[in-house]
Amino acid sequence: MEEQKQILKKQLEKEPLFETGEFRILVLANRVFILLLTLWFLYINYKTYKYIQESNNDTKLSKLQLFSSFILVIGAIIGLYIANSNNVNQSVNIENPEI
Repeated sequence: MEEQKQILKKQLEKEPLFETGEFRILVLANRVFILLLTLWFLYINYKTYKYIQESNNDTKLSKLQLFSSFILVIGAIIGLYIANSNNVNQSVNIENPEI
């Protein structure tokens, strides 16, 4: 147990993998990619909804998928906002935001 604490202490004292500026750019690029990905899913679900609506089929499940995609886009926007406005150098605080 004591040996594990010493190993952990040595790992925490090492230099970070990225500089602060590089890390910030990397996190922002990650959040933008997530936002684009969720927008793509929203677009696909919207196209599916329109296709089902034109086919005169039941659109209940398609509406639910469209709504869930919309909620995901909102979450991605919030994550991007938090990553952009966070000036803390610790990776845990930036990568795992708490609302």
